[in-house]
Amino acid sequence: MSQNIPKNLETVISEGYTVKIEEYLDRGWEICKQILGLFVGFFVILVIIWIALGQIDERISAPVNFLISAPLSGGFWIAALQSVKKQSTVIGDFFKGFKYFVPLVLANVVMFLLVALGMILLIIPGVYLSVSYCFTIPIILDRGMDFWPAMEASRRH
Repeated sequence: MSQNIPKNLETVISEGYTVKIEEYLDRGWEICKQILGLFVGFFVILVIIWIALGQIDERISAPVNFLISAPLSGGFWIAALQSVKKQSTVIGDFFKGFKYFVPLVLANVVMFLLVALGMILLIIPGVYLSVSYCFTIPIILDRGMDFWPAMEASRRH
């Protein structure tokens, strides 16, 4: 298999992948330190966007915020994934989540509805779904999957 093509999730799991939390946290911090300035800079941009949205009517700002939150949070994931892959990252990369606008927004809507329904059904199903779907966004971005297959992959693994 080519080094540029990631293995599918089922293959990784069937090969006996083990989770090494301390190693992952150490590696994550090392990666984060390399582009910490960009993360902070993007966070400042997000705060400015939120302040600007707060200045307009909530009937407009709430739906706009809901629509842009998934692609903007996707930008954090894209920058992190690029860093993991040792690719250079610039501030514009934090806005690349908008290239995945439809699957990211659909995933957010469907996850929100399913988790809310699960919370109504005695909380435990909602907690299960929240945890199950936590990797949906990075799967969409890293594997280029559509929202439902990414949600199912996140839930199964």
